Amino acid sequence: MKQRRQIGKRVFDLALTLPALVLLSPFIVLAAVLAGIGMGPPVFFRQLRPGLLGQPFTLIKFRTMTDARDTEGKLKPDVERMPPVGRFL
Repeated sequence: MKQRRQIGKRVFDLALTLPALVLLSPFIVLAAVLAGIGMGPPVFFRQLRPGLLGQPFTLIKFRTMTDARDTEGKLKPDVERMPPVGRFL
């Protein structure tokens, strides 16, 4: 019974996400191009996060901040590291 529920959930998830991905793909490409032009490569930010039952997974999202640092090598405040493209995204 539990396995059937998992299969049903997977089918439901795919039935919603695949059409959404096709419809939103032009906007995703536009966001990637804007991020690349506004901040340069890399376009994506990767971060390891805890997931289900503590299993880590890698989160991938558009990069919205630069790596700007002060004279001591510490990251500047978020407000100073966020370019206009990052605010838009």
